[in-house]
Amino acid sequence: MDTVRSLLLAIAGRSSDQAKEPFNDERFSGDELDFYMPLLSERGLIKTEMFNPLGANNIWLSVRLTWDGHDFLDTIRDDEIWRQTKEGVQKAGGFSLDLLKALAKGLVKKKIETHTGVELDL
Repeated sequence: MDTVRSLLLAIAGRSSDQAKEPFNDERFSGDELDFYMPLLSERGLIKTEMFNPLGANNIWLSVRLTWDGHDFLDTIRDDEIWRQTKEGVQKAGGFSLDLLKALAKGLVKKKIETHTGVELDL
């Protein structure tokens, strides 16, 4: 999940001009992109198009976060929330993306309530 978070952060950090260019980030290997990009797209976290010239590596085009992608990333963007979320799922011994998001959202909710004194009904 660290790779998923890093990829979402990288995609979110692209300008609108960069979003029109092929996605190329040296932090991710071609194999990582070929594995994670379709999964993120299938889950509805990103929109992208894949181009595969004959005999060449896949090229990921028009890469951008969806509304759900932004929402998910915003729950795990904070490094401390991410650390606590990972600890929680490791203690549980298993998780799904929905459970990961729910745990992170609960931690964010708790942080907001601590800082503001306002109880949120989410």
